[in-house]
Amino acid sequence: MKNSSESTFGKKLNNAETLLSHLKSFTNFQPLNAQDNIDILEDQINNIRIVYNLETNDKQVYTLAVDVRQKLLTTDEFSLKKIVTPINAYIKAMYGKSSKEASSMNEQITKIRGGKHVKAKEAEAPKNVSSSQQSYASLTQAFENLITTLQVLKPDYAPTNANITVEKLKENLQKIQESTNQINTITVSLSKNRDERKSKYELLRERALRIKEAVKSQYGNNSTEYNLIKGLKF
Repeated sequence: MKNSSESTFGKKLNNAETLLSHLKSFTNFQPLNAQDNIDILEDQINNIRIVYNLETNDKQVYTLAVDVRQKLLTTDEFSLKKIVTPINAYIKAMYGKSSKEASSMNEQITKIRGGKHVKAKEAEAPKNVSSSQQSYASLTQAFENLITTLQVLKPDYAPTNANITVEKLKENLQKIQESTNQINTITVSLSKNRDERKSKYELLRERALRIKEAVKSQYGNNSTEYNLIKGLKF
């Protein structure tokens, strides 16, 4: 779902396209500035539309990647936060609740369960990448440390539950790392396209406002031509 700022941008871009459409229907429109002609305006709008579409696609990819990682970490049946329970139970059963192995494992699992990882919203991607990614990085590192500990405990650590074997945990860790890498990559692209879109649109806005004034000057304040475009916001 688009936030208000993105919806506003889409509406303004549509207004620019409406302006272009009206200009093409006006008889002998003559811009006061040679750079404000119809062809340049159309090229500018098309270029912004391309960047806007790239940004929209990036946001979709970002949202899907975040969802994949969220499932791996918290929501799936065998997500990280859920599988630590049977792992902990296995260690306690093998070494005893008061053992140093159980104490060490409990400490690591506490870090995993206490890790903060609020799901980043689509529109917040570029803004929140620093804090949210640091949190995910810490959680991923805690998972990697847990796997290392379990490897040290082998061959004693040999669960019959296939979902908590070292091999399966390594597989899950790799999936989490891959999803995080994808998020990091798409965030860079999303930020770049968003900045480019904003920069290009500001130039379009300035041109559109000059064109409105040119239409008023050429056809008159009460003309049909000016009345068609004067209400357009940019």
